[in-house]
Amino acid sequence: SRCGSSSITAMAPELSGNQEAEGQKDDKRIVGWRSGQPLTSKDVHDILRNERRARHEYKAVRKAGNKTVGGKSSGGVTSQQGDPLAGLPPDWQAFYSSMPHLDPQAAFKSFRKEQHRQTKEKSAAGGTPLETMTAEDEARLDEEIQKLEEDVKQKRLEFLEKEKMCNEWDNKLKRLRSLDVEEVEVSKRVIRKMEKASYEYGIMEGKLRSSDIYHKFLYDGEQARHSKQVTALNRSCTLMGKQIDMLKADVRALLKAAAEEKITASDKPKSSEASASEEVTPQALEGSGSGSQKAAASPYAMPMLRDQ
Repeated sequence: SRCGSSSITAMAPELSGNQEAEGQKDDKRIVGWRSGQPLTSKDVHDILRNERRARHEYKAVRKAGNKTVGGKSSGGVTSQQGDPLAGLPPDWQAFYSSMPHLDPQAAFKSFRKEQHRQTKEKSAAGGTPLETMTAEDEARLDEEIQKLEEDVKQKRLEFLEKEKMCNEWDNKLKRLRSLDVEEVEVSKRVIRKMEKASYEYGIMEGKLRSSDIYHKFLYDGEQARHSKQVTALNRSCTLMGKQIDMLKADVRALLKAAAEEKITASDKPKSSEASASEEVTPQALEGSGSGSQKAAASPYAMPMLRDQ
């Protein structure tokens, strides 16, 4: 962003003199930030060398700093001014790079003066009690020191106990982690077995279903064929029964005709019967012979006669 690039350009060191030598000696010192990442002087030089926009912004900020901070020398000529953030700590540079309207050098000088004054006051306040300390104060101080040493010993023992307990818990946790790993492996194996068994079960179930469908089709086909055969047999039985009835009627007619011929032959006179017998006997014999042949020709004649 524009603010990030301007902060980089504001924190870029001068490429001359002692600052360049210091940059070569201490390349790991953080001189700025960009997008939350720390930057060293070498990173800033690389950015200025590679990015044209950052280089232009650096020049513009440097020119503006020379105008605001720059003063006149004794001869009336404007003196060469450097980076206003040069020589400041990294946190100061990061803060004042986002506020170019403030004077970081003056603020840093006043901060150093205040810090120096506070250290002087602390040293003066710490030196006076030691000189005016009495024997009672020293005894009380020794007692406090002894109490503190005892507390330190007790805390050290507690620390050792806690450390021992932590080591024991670490060993337990290592064992539990190893058991967890083994359990994960066992569960993976069981899952693989279950998947394989379910796959095989699915295959067997599909085979059983297809076998049921196949045998159902076979059963339905056999049933249809059996019904057709039964219908054909019933029809043939009906036809055979009708033919038998016709044969029975023919046999009855033949028997009736034979009986009538015998009755008519018995009613004629004996004389005519002798002459007629000579003439008629061959015809009668032929008629009777033909009747007997017809009766013998039908295989169902004798059972039907018996039934009658």
